[in-house]
Amino acid sequence: MITKYFLLALVYQLCFCDYVSAACGRPPGVNNANVMDGKRVYEPGEEVVYSCLRGYRGQGFSKLVCPKNGVWNRPKLRCEPRSCPVPKLVENGEMHATDFIYGKQVHYICNEG
Repeated sequence: MITKYFLLALVYQLCFCDYVSAACGRPPGVNNANVMDGKRVYEPGEEVVYSCLRGYRGQGFSKLVCPKNGVWNRPKLRCEPRSCPVPKLVENGEMHATDFIYGKQVHYICNEG
């Protein structure tokens, strides 16, 4: 008589996982602004600082922090054109301009005579 014995072994694996934060890619762009440190990857908690281009001034927050989920929030910075003071008028001439914003031109035309 042949007897067969089978050994049945159950293996249980217990896993403990820590929440792993995800890295952020490049931060979202802001019109008329640059990111001061143009890295490709940012770790959670790292911040980026935006700087408005020359001729623009910032309104809002210029910093953005990489969140734990790795998805950037929308920047709360707007870079708007700087206004220039109105130029002085000239004697015996006219000034032609549509607006007085940084980078725009003003033209003077002399009167006849």
